[in-house]
Amino acid sequence: MFSLLPYFWIFLLYSFAGFVLETLGALAMQGALARRNTLVLLPLCPVYGLGACALYASFDYLPPGFMWIFLAGAVLCTAVEYAFAYLGEALFRVRFWDYDIPGSLHRRVNIVFSVLWGALAVLLRNVFQPLAAPLIAAVPSAAFWPCLLALAASAAVSAAVFARRGRGLSSGGFCPVVRAKESASRTAGKIIADKR
Repeated sequence: MFSLLPYFWIFLLYSFAGFVLETLGALAMQGALARRNTLVLLPLCPVYGLGACALYASFDYLPPGFMWIFLAGAVLCTAVEYAFAYLGEALFRVRFWDYDIPGSLHRRVNIVFSVLWGALAVLLRNVFQPLAAPLIAAVPSAAFWPCLLALAASAAVSAAVFARRGRGLSSGGFCPVVRAKESASRTAGKIIADKR
C-alpha cells in the first residue's frame, strides 16, 4: 500500500538540508552567516523538500543510469522551483529569490541552477537516499502530529507575514549573482517592532 508518510519526512529532511545548504552557501559567498529560510519560524526551505519529494516519486520510473537521474532532477526540480516562486509572487507578492542574470526565465529559474538541481538529484539518489532511508524508517509514528502542527503553524505565520508585507523577500541563493533581499525572519521582526 502506498503511504504519504515517508514523503512528509522526506519533505522535512530535505527542507532542512536546503536551509543548511543555503546558509552555508551564503557564508561562503558573502562571508557572513545569514538565515536563509523561507518559513518564518522553522529553519526550512520548502522548495528543496518539494523537489526531493518529486524526485523520490520519480525514481522507480526512471531508466537505469545517472544521466536519467540528472535529467529528472534538472527538469522536476526546476519545475518545482518555478511553481514555488510563481505561487509566492501570485499569492503573497513575495519574491523568495531573484535570478536577475542571463539564462533566467521570469527571474524565477535559471539554467545554472537547473544544472545544480540535476547534480543534487544524482547525489540524492546515490548518496543521500541510502543514508536517509533508515533514518526515515526509524522515525516513531508519534512524531508525526507534533511535526505536522509545527509545520502548519510556521506556514500560517509565514503566510500572514508575507500577506502583510507583500514585497520582495528572499530565502536567498548560494550563487553570488542572485540578489538576496530581506529574509523572512528579519521581516517578521520588523512587523513585531512596528506593532509596538
